[in-house]
Amino acid sequence: YSSFPSLITMDLSDNNLGGNLPFGSNSQSPNLQEILLGGNELEGELPSGLANYVKLEVLDLTVNAIQGGIPLELIVIPNLRVLNLGTNFFFGNLTSDLSLVSSLEILDISNNFFSSSIPPAWGNLANLECLILERNSFVTGTIPTQLGQLTNLELLDVREMPGITGGVPQEVLDIPGIVVCEGSDPCESPKTA
Repeated sequence: YSSFPSLITMDLSDNNLGGNLPFGSNSQSPNLQEILLGGNELEGELPSGLANYVKLEVLDLTVNAIQGGIPLELIVIPNLRVLNLGTNFFFGNLTSDLSLVSSLEILDISNNFFSSSIPPAWGNLANLECLILERNSFVTGTIPTQLGQLTNLELLDVREMPGITGGVPQEVLDIPGIVVCEGSDPCESPKTA
């Protein structure tokens, strides 16, 4: 995967690919903007070598068996707009460092094993449109009122998160046009990646 200098989009979704993610530190695909590997059987941890893909805008690794935490190296990717890590085996604390990815529009970390609380610093993700956290049963605490600063937020999905207390703050509910999904009801998403 690392020796295609003109490659812009790599879409190998739904191909029953297995093994570890193949992105090392010696990338020779400097123009890669989209990595679409959802619906496979990939495992291991997210490699820090992903940070070498400085033009990366979309990283979709949904429905795999990837584990570990979200590496801090991802925050140095300047144009990352879509980070889909849902339905894997990620764990650890939700990091406030993700608030430094100012270009982020879609963050889906649903169906994982993250713990701790939702970082108030995520209220600084000014471009965020979709925040999908559902089924992270180890996340605890309240939904930060700072998320009400996300004026572009169209979807907040906090379904099936029994550790969340206090409901959705009024500051979030007051965002014009927002769809909030909570409890165990079906959710109609206004946008998908």
